[in-house]
Amino acid sequence: MLNFCNPPAAHVARQQIDALLGMAEQAGIEHDHLQRLLRLSKADWQEWLKLEEDAPIPTRPDLPLLLRHLGWLTSQLDRAARSAYA
Repeated sequence: MLNFCNPPAAHVARQQIDALLGMAEQAGIEHDHLQRLLRLSKADWQEWLKLEEDAPIPTRPDLPLLLRHLGWLTSQLDRAARSAYA
């Protein structure tokens, strides 16, 4: 029987933030604009960016809410990039 385990939450959040930052860089969107699009305070956004340095998961906003917002924004950037090349 196969044993599947969920990846650690910090790893998932780090991957999603990295994906968003990569797409934003390609689109020429700065970090402060991403912070506003995600509706995060500057302090909260900076705490989430610290995940790249193996910091603990911030408490605000809750991880599921942040992942939902990251997914939505990444999807919007992907759609814009695809339509630009169509």
